[in-house]
Amino acid sequence: VGSFSEVDLPVATIEAIEYRDGSDPSSGARKLPGRVSYANVVLKRGLSGRTDLWDWFKATRDGALQRRNVAIVLLDEARKPVQRWLLQDA
Repeated sequence: VGSFSEVDLPVATIEAIEYRDGSDPSSGARKLPGRVSYANVVLKRGLSGRTDLWDWFKATRDGALQRRNVAIVLLDEARKPVQRWLLQDA
């Protein structure tokens, strides 16, 4: 749909939940993994001859949420794929 010169990929953060076993107040709490949250993907300095991405943005802005799978592909200098990330239900 478009080409971008820079992409900031999301960082995952896992919430820590403190949990204490039993009723002994002297036992220390341990931490368990909780909810996972992700930062936003940021696409910078883009070019496209199509309006698909803009139309999707506009629909979301106007309240018509349309979840889509998005592939971000890193290309080398010869424009060959070297890495791929898939964002599900973006």
